[in-house]
Amino acid sequence: MDFSDPETYRGAPRECDLVLEGGIAGGVVYPRAVLEIARSHRLRSLGGASAGAIAVALAAAAEYARAHDRHGPGLGFAGLAAVDAELRRPGVLRGLFTPRAESAPLVDFIARLFAEKAARDADAPQVDGKDRLDATDGPAVRWAKKWRRARPWLRALGHFERGRALGGLLGGGVGMLAAGPLVVAAATAESPAGLMAGTLALTGAFAAGAFLGALLGAVDEALTLVEANLMPERRFGLCPGVGPAVGPATAPAGNATPTALFDWLHGHVQAIAGRSPEDPPLTFEDLERVPGHAAIVARMVTTNLNAQRAHRVPFEDGEVFVYRRADLEAILPAALITALNTASRLRPACAGACELPEGDEYGWFPVGARLPVVVGVRLSMSFPLVFAAFRLYLVRTAATQRGGPLVPSRDLVECWFSDGGICNNFPLQFFDVWFPERPTFGINLADAPLAGSATRDLTGARGAAAGVERRALDDERRDDWTAHELRGPGDFLSALAETLLGHRDNALTRLAGYRERVATVRLGVGEGALNLDMAPETIDGLGERGRLAARALIDVELDRHQWVRLQVLLGALETEIHRMQRYGLAREAVVAAPAAGLPGLRGDWERLLNVARAAEGTDARYYPAAAPDAPTPEVVDAAYAELARRTEHLLALMEAFAAPAPPPLDAPEAPPRPRGELRVTSKV
Repeated sequence: MDFSDPETYRGAPRECDLVLEGGIAGGVVYPRAVLEIARSHRLRSLGGASAGAIAVALAAAAEYARAHDRHGPGLGFAGLAAVDAELRRPGVLRGLFTPRAESAPLVDFIARLFAEKAARDADAPQVDGKDRLDATDGPAVRWAKKWRRARPWLRALGHFERGRALGGLLGGGVGMLAAGPLVVAAATAESPAGLMAGTLALTGAFAAGAFLGALLGAVDEALTLVEANLMPERRFGLCPGVGPAVGPATAPAGNATPTALFDWLHGHVQAIAGRSPEDPPLTFEDLERVPGHAAIVARMVTTNLNAQRAHRVPFEDGEVFVYRRADLEAILPAALITALNTASRLRPACAGACELPEGDEYGWFPVGARLPVVVGVRLSMSFPLVFAAFRLYLVRTAATQRGGPLVPSRDLVECWFSDGGICNNFPLQFFDVWFPERPTFGINLADAPLAGSATRDLTGARGAAAGVERRALDDERRDDWTAHELRGPGDFLSALAETLLGHRDNALTRLAGYRERVATVRLGVGEGALNLDMAPETIDGLGERGRLAARALIDVELDRHQWVRLQVLLGALETEIHRMQRYGLAREAVVAAPAAGLPGLRGDWERLLNVARAAEGTDARYYPAAAPDAPTPEVVDAAYAELARRTEHLLALMEAFAAPAPPPLDAPEAPPRPRGELRVTSKV
């Protein structure tokens, strides 16, 4: 399939939503997956976190160009195909992680560590127990196993040459001093054997001391760099996300010139959408307001570390933020700063009569769809410690009610935003509705299962197909998850962390109505995560797995999917209604029971309406039924009349539901059907 041909995407008769999981370098899976889906579907809603948010921005820009009938090389999905090809060029992926000059050694250390671990795990001797420590091991065997397991760290630490050299010299000197008495004693023996023994002792002491000193020196240099580069003034990250490139340390010589991630992303989003670099940046509002075309909705996730909660991007829940221009100038391209400064002239409606602090240090952060799409990605893709965190300031509610100029020390609360994947790495629920008019496809990333003494081979056409999984609708297995062996404390701690982050996603993708529209792409040794130096053929293999995952999803039958969701909906409604009926029947002694059997519930709801209405306008008022800015008696009366009307309709519906009759004792087992698993949850 020629994905670079614009004609490939003109005839897309169906519509879908798409949600993409975060995965850092694993995000190279997504361009080809989006291209495969775009051949037959128009993308109406797109959601993701972290690296998934990057793909969301590129896919939304491509759909925006298609909605404007902009076709040609570099435009729309043909432009996304060019991005897919660009990511396979040597050095491009690594170059996106452009650090500050003083942070470059740490980024190089991370890349080298992952490369060394991948080289070790490609053989995976620890899988069949060869490197597993045992209480019966002798000293030689035990230290040999520890040496094999420590080699990736030792080789990567060798990158810190200055600390290694200084530590080696100091350690060697200390070793020689420690061996001094032995050398003197051997030398005074006045024999060739004694002189040789002294020389060997001196050499051995120097070598041992130099080795330990070099190791400690490299560790000290690394920890010093970590402390110096992960402070608030450095925004807790090694890479600002914007250029200029710091030189050859970020990419092997002879390969692509490094371009920082968000400079790169902004340029591609503008080009794919059919805009020049001088045009205003593409915003969420632009996506939603395409003339003569249905809205294109894009949503992302970010994590507020100060509040310890997730936010949906763009912000939509009434919270007001301001930004310091100096903060964002260090982590965003200049064109986006200009757009934010222009948008900041419009005060958000939920800010009340507040005014910005005097001077030009602060600006209003755009609320809702006026936010540039790439700024939303920057909020979501702030991988902890690698990319600088995104600092905003929340305006206190008291300040919005009081009005007047904001006083930073009194009215603003510092909020550091980090990677969306911390709280929700796969926001599959973003576009979920009771009865969908189109399917929501999801693609998530997972480690490859282990096979024998080595990881599964996922290269080549046959391997790519083996690296993609999708559960069938009627697949009711409970043991279909990939087992991760716990071979020691490291595996145990890793499993704890991954469970904390992914337990919700793992549970959600097992439910009927979800599992059949989610494809899992398996990542093998040295793929995804922070493997920044993946070979072009590895990246190409990941892209092929992404295409196959999309291929597995686009054949989902909408009628069948809707039928399952209808059964789930009815099952959930019946469960809750029957529970309410039982509540009513249990209170028969309080209120006379009508035939339908909801006496107590009807009486309790009427009582609550009356009590809440009587408390209006007093200090004991309940959660108000009317908007607080219009508490006139006429408005309050109308609000409670509407509440009474709606509760009456709800009661009538519930009374019309017949209570389930118990099945006969000799009845055959009921056919299986999806359980009703609908929950009221937050947006993220």
